[in-house]
Amino acid sequence: MYNLRMTLIEPGRSRLLIVVGLVLFAFGTWMQIVTDNLRTPWAMLFNGAWLVFLLAVIALNLVMALRTLGAASKRPARFAVAGRRFVAPGLLSTGFMAMMLLVLLSNTIADTVNEWRDPTGQIWVIFLTAMTAVMVPIVVLYLLVAWRGIRLELSPAGITWQTPIFRRLIPWSALAPGGPPRPHPEAKKLELAVVQPGLVTQKGLAVGAGTKDRPTIPMQLNIHPWFLADAIRWYAEHPEHRDAIGTQQEHDRLTTLGG
Repeated sequence: MYNLRMTLIEPGRSRLLIVVGLVLFAFGTWMQIVTDNLRTPWAMLFNGAWLVFLLAVIALNLVMALRTLGAASKRPARFAVAGRRFVAPGLLSTGFMAMMLLVLLSNTIADTVNEWRDPTGQIWVIFLTAMTAVMVPIVVLYLLVAWRGIRLELSPAGITWQTPIFRRLIPWSALAPGGPPRPHPEAKKLELAVVQPGLVTQKGLAVGAGTKDRPTIPMQLNIHPWFLADAIRWYAEHPEHRDAIGTQQEHDRLTTLGG
């Protein structure tokens, strides 16, 4: 049976987590500087709570990473409907990683500032300063690319695969009819047959997404792989239904086609 639960779609989920992470970054950095060397109960309470939160964020990222190893058959057999599109978000939200990096950067910056104010050793000051100088541009760059999220979209125009560093649009007319077949449950990619590669447009680095002639869709998506293959095959073979993509009525009809 299909699991029909809803998801918060990308890039909205990642953007929300990035905003929350920025707030926590500012608050955590300020509090760690203010409470440095304080032994008051409230300062000790904050430091303990911040450490627990940091460990929880790291653990959450590990759980999200392990989630990609779970059975694909348990993923929901539905898209999210948004803005005349059917959207399948990635299993891993780049927002969770962004939040973790912001929390770690908060610790590093606070430690660096505190060490400069009350140095315990020249080597330690240099080490923390260098670490901060390296982490800041890395985190900023990751935030910029994570803002775009990872997702697959079906629209009346075709199939769009979007990552922070890549975007590809495959028009429906470029696809060969009769495919793609349902992939193996443990397949890591869904291969698409293209008969008009010249119609495919893309920009960025096509890491793990095949070529224009032989495009692939990485299956690290929060959607049942058979449902995804069935949906793509249906619209490749039934152009009369493409204009309805992105409507709730069409999505409800689509979920009744497979089994």
